[in-house]
Amino acid sequence: MPGYDNVPPIADTFPGFDFAGWFALVAPAGTPNAIVQRVNLEINKILKDAEMRERMEKLGFYTEGARTPEQTATYIKAQYDAWRKVINEIGLQPE
Repeated sequence: MPGYDNVPPIADTFPGFDFAGWFALVAPAGTPNAIVQRVNLEINKILKDAEMRERMEKLGFYTEGARTPEQTATYIKAQYDAWRKVINEIGLQPE
């Protein structure tokens, strides 16, 4: 991450662990694919706009642009699975 070149990645301490902040724009189940694809296309244009990138970077947000809806769904599922594993390993219980 820019500006943190001397900070070792968390995986150096916890092998296999990957932590990155992320955000996603999602739609309700059943939203027509054409709408999902169009919104994805437009969001990607915004995220790649030079002025928007500069503004986001000043706030500490870095992006290469939008992933496809399918890639995003796969990533979200992987995050749920990874955090479920951590929660189970440390024995965290809901209050």
